[in-house]
Amino acid sequence: MSHSEIHFNSLVAYMEERENLSKRCTQILEHLQCCSAKTDRQVMSEMFFPDMNCVRPRITELLKAGFLEEVGKAKCFITSKSVRLVKFKFPTYKSSDE
Repeated sequence: MSHSEIHFNSLVAYMEERENLSKRCTQILEHLQCCSAKTDRQVMSEMFFPDMNCVRPRITELLKAGFLEEVGKAKCFITSKSVRLVKFKFPTYKSSDE
């Protein structure tokens, strides 16, 4: 598994930003930290949310904030449409010596 390298200051900013996430964003992020890539619907189902609107906007927020990354497409088993696959984006410290 390859991880992108970031500078120490960016890592500190990442951790500070993570503290500001909403409860639902934090729950989704924690769920995806220990999973392979998932569709929004899989996240909804596995976390027992009743509606896609409980997860889809939060996943989009997490993508924009850089906590998740879109890693591909999959066919939705309900709608048969092509949907995004997302996974946790691991930050990796890069020393300023490099």
